[in-house]
Amino acid sequence: MIVNLGIGLITLVFTAQWFAKGRNAAPGAMAPSLSLGLLAGTVSGFTTFIAHAGGPPVAMYLLRRGVAKSVFAGTTVAFFTLGNLLKLPPYLWLGLKQPHTLWAALALVPAVPLGVWIGKSLHDRVDQKTLFFGCYLLLAIAALKLTADALRALLS
Repeated sequence: MIVNLGIGLITLVFTAQWFAKGRNAAPGAMAPSLSLGLLAGTVSGFTTFIAHAGGPPVAMYLLRRGVAKSVFAGTTVAFFTLGNLLKLPPYLWLGLKQPHTLWAALALVPAVPLGVWIGKSLHDRVDQKTLFFGCYLLLAIAALKLTADALRALLS
Protein backbone atom coordinates (compact mmCIF):
# COMPACT_ATOMS: atom_id res chain seq x y z
CA MET A 1 0.00 0.00 0.00
CA ILE A 2 2.91 2.34 0.63
CA VAL A 3 3.96 1.98 -3.03
CA ASN A 4 0.44 2.81 -4.21
CA LEU A 5 0.31 5.81 -1.90
CA GLY A 6 3.67 7.09 -3.12
CA ILE A 7 2.80 6.69 -6.82
CA GLY A 8 -0.62 8.24 -6.23
CA LEU A 9 0.69 11.30 -4.40
CA ILE A 10 3.53 11.94 -6.85
CA THR A 11 1.12 11.61 -9.77
CA LEU A 12 -1.40 13.95 -8.14
CA VAL A 13 1.28 16.63 -7.74
CA PHE A 14 2.40 16.10 -11.36
CA THR A 15 -1.12 16.41 -12.81
CA ALA A 16 -2.12 19.31 -10.54
CA GLN A 17 0.97 21.19 -11.68
CA TRP A 18 0.06 20.62 -15.35
CA PHE A 19 -3.55 21.74 -14.90
CA ALA A 20 -2.44 24.81 -12.90
CA LYS A 21 0.10 25.91 -15.53
CA GLY A 22 -2.35 26.22 -18.40
CA ARG A 23 -2.36 22.67 -19.74
CA ASN A 24 0.22 23.07 -22.48
CA ALA A 25 3.00 20.65 -23.30
CA ALA A 26 4.84 22.03 -26.28
CA PRO A 27 6.52 19.46 -28.54
CA GLY A 28 9.97 18.76 -27.17
CA ALA A 29 9.11 20.55 -23.89
CA MET A 30 11.81 18.56 -22.10
CA ALA A 31 14.74 16.86 -23.75
CA PRO A 32 15.02 13.08 -23.39
CA SER A 33 17.02 12.05 -20.35
CA LEU A 34 18.68 8.66 -20.05
CA SER A 35 18.79 8.81 -16.26
CA LEU A 36 15.16 9.95 -15.87
CA GLY A 37 14.05 7.44 -18.50
CA LEU A 38 15.80 4.61 -16.65
CA LEU A 39 14.31 5.79 -13.36
CA ALA A 40 10.78 6.01 -14.80
CA GLY A 41 11.16 2.61 -16.48
CA THR A 42 12.50 0.96 -13.33
CA VAL A 43 9.81 2.45 -11.09
CA SER A 44 7.15 1.51 -13.63
CA GLY A 45 8.43 -2.06 -13.96
CA PHE A 46 8.52 -2.49 -10.19
CA THR A 47 5.12 -0.95 -9.52
CA THR A 48 3.41 -2.72 -12.40
CA PHE A 49 4.55 -6.09 -11.07
CA ILE A 50 3.67 -5.61 -7.41
CA ALA A 51 0.72 -3.21 -7.61
CA HIS A 52 -0.44 -2.95 -11.25
CA ALA A 53 0.37 0.77 -11.04
CA GLY A 54 3.10 1.11 -13.67
CA GLY A 55 1.32 3.51 -15.99
CA PRO A 56 1.87 6.78 -14.12
CA PRO A 57 5.70 6.78 -14.12
CA VAL A 58 5.89 6.10 -17.87
CA ALA A 59 3.12 8.58 -18.67
CA MET A 60 4.75 11.28 -16.55
CA TYR A 61 8.09 10.80 -18.32
CA LEU A 62 6.60 10.85 -21.84
CA LEU A 63 3.94 13.53 -21.34
CA ARG A 64 6.47 15.94 -19.86
CA ARG A 65 8.51 15.68 -23.04
CA GLY A 66 5.64 16.71 -25.32
CA VAL A 67 6.26 13.84 -27.74
CA ALA A 68 3.95 13.36 -30.73
CA LYS A 69 0.83 11.34 -29.96
CA SER A 70 1.98 8.42 -32.14
CA VAL A 71 5.34 8.34 -30.34
CA PHE A 72 3.53 8.47 -26.99
CA ALA A 73 1.17 5.63 -27.94
CA GLY A 74 3.86 3.51 -29.59
CA THR A 75 6.34 3.89 -26.75
CA THR A 76 3.69 3.06 -24.16
CA VAL A 77 2.54 -0.02 -26.09
CA ALA A 78 6.12 -1.22 -26.64
CA PHE A 79 7.08 -0.65 -23.00
CA PHE A 80 4.11 -2.52 -21.56
CA THR A 81 4.28 -5.30 -24.16
CA LEU A 82 7.87 -5.98 -23.16
CA GLY A 83 7.02 -5.63 -19.48
CA ASN A 84 4.10 -8.04 -19.76
CA LEU A 85 6.22 -10.57 -21.66
CA LEU A 86 8.81 -10.40 -18.88
CA LYS A 87 6.10 -10.87 -16.24
CA LEU A 88 4.53 -13.80 -18.07
CA PRO A 89 6.74 -16.62 -16.67
CA PRO A 90 6.27 -15.68 -12.99
CA TYR A 91 2.57 -14.97 -13.54
CA LEU A 92 2.11 -18.35 -15.22
CA TRP A 93 3.97 -20.01 -12.38
CA LEU A 94 1.74 -18.25 -9.86
CA GLY A 95 -1.34 -18.88 -11.99
CA LEU A 96 -0.73 -22.62 -12.06
CA LYS A 97 -1.24 -22.56 -8.31
CA GLN A 98 -4.54 -20.73 -8.84
CA PRO A 99 -5.96 -22.05 -12.15
CA HIS A 100 -9.14 -19.95 -11.91
CA THR A 101 -7.03 -16.80 -12.39
CA LEU A 102 -5.37 -18.25 -15.48
CA TRP A 103 -8.77 -19.25 -16.93
CA ALA A 104 -10.16 -15.77 -16.26
CA ALA A 105 -7.22 -14.20 -18.11
CA LEU A 106 -7.65 -16.58 -21.05
CA ALA A 107 -11.36 -15.76 -21.21
CA LEU A 108 -10.47 -12.09 -21.83
CA VAL A 109 -8.11 -12.81 -24.75
CA PRO A 110 -10.87 -12.46 -27.40
CA ALA A 111 -11.40 -8.84 -26.27
CA VAL A 112 -7.84 -7.86 -27.27
CA PRO A 113 -8.51 -7.26 -31.00
CA LEU A 114 -11.53 -5.12 -30.16
CA GLY A 115 -9.47 -3.05 -27.73
CA VAL A 116 -6.73 -2.57 -30.33
CA TRP A 117 -9.29 -1.50 -32.95
CA ILE A 118 -10.96 0.98 -30.56
CA GLY A 119 -7.57 2.40 -29.55
CA LYS A 120 -6.45 2.83 -33.16
CA SER A 121 -9.76 4.45 -34.12
CA LEU A 122 -9.54 6.93 -31.26
CA HIS A 123 -5.89 7.66 -32.03
CA ASP A 124 -6.78 8.53 -35.62
CA ARG A 125 -9.74 10.74 -34.68
CA VAL A 126 -8.48 12.66 -31.65
CA ASP A 127 -5.99 15.53 -32.03
CA GLN A 128 -2.88 15.61 -29.84
CA LYS A 129 -4.05 18.41 -27.53
CA THR A 130 -7.32 16.62 -26.75
CA LEU A 131 -5.57 13.27 -26.36
CA PHE A 132 -3.03 14.66 -23.90
CA PHE A 133 -5.76 16.46 -21.95
CA GLY A 134 -7.51 13.08 -21.65
CA CYS A 135 -4.25 11.41 -20.62
CA TYR A 136 -3.66 13.95 -17.85
CA LEU A 137 -7.28 13.72 -16.71
CA LEU A 138 -7.20 9.91 -16.58
CA LEU A 139 -3.81 10.05 -14.88
CA ALA A 140 -5.27 12.34 -12.20
CA ILE A 141 -8.28 10.04 -11.72
CA ALA A 142 -6.01 6.99 -11.41
CA ALA A 143 -3.83 8.87 -8.93
CA LEU A 144 -6.87 9.79 -6.84
CA LYS A 145 -7.98 6.16 -6.79
CA LEU A 146 -4.51 4.85 -5.91
CA THR A 147 -4.18 7.41 -3.11
CA ALA A 148 -7.67 6.82 -1.73
CA ASP A 149 -7.35 3.02 -1.81
CA ALA A 150 -3.93 3.15 -0.15
CA LEU A 151 -5.10 5.54 2.56
CA ARG A 152 -8.22 3.45 3.20
CA ALA A 153 -6.07 0.29 3.54
CA LEU A 154 -3.50 1.97 5.76
CA LEU A 155 -6.09 3.56 8.07
CA SER A 156 -8.23 0.45 8.50
